Amino acid sequence: FLSIQGREIEKMLEHGELDIAVICHSAVSPNLFYRRLHHERYVCAMREQHPILQQKWNVDSFCALNFVLVSLSGDSFVGATDKSLEQIGLSRNVVLSVQSFAIVPELLRQSDLASVVPYHLVQNAYGIITKEIPLEVEGYDKVMTWHERTQHDPVQKWLRDVMLQLEV
Repeated sequence: FLSIQGREIEKMLEHGELDIAVICHSAVSPNLFYRRLHHERYVCAMREQHPILQQKWNVDSFCALNFVLVSLSGDSFVGATDKSLEQIGLSRNVVLSVQSFAIVPELLRQSDLASVVPYHLVQNAYGIITKEIPLEVEGYDKVMTWHERTQHDPVQKWLRDVMLQLEV
């Protein structure tokens, strides 16, 4: 298992440096095979006992939060949520941008920050609660992808079958 951020996935799969990549559907090259693992939806995550939980939950209380945003480059403060908010004439306050979802739960546990994250990331995270986002934010399909060179390999087919049975 390794991070594929910033790497040439198709070439790595072609040269045998990777067997399977788990990515969002929009990142799949037309030259690769893929199978859908699940549809991912976004939720608003925060620590248990967050002060906002004492208020009525709506788009105004959502926008009043301070957010940490995940950006692959680590330097963007605008994401899909901001684009959805802009369409209805609203905005939110993103105060921190990080490169990985992996550090978000700990940041949330240690602060009053909130984050819009994939539900699978935080569904069982200790000390974190989720709220439905009070506006429409489009989710995405999580897929596994592989190269033609492994399409008929029996071990690779077995691995893909196992992956399809997992909740990833």
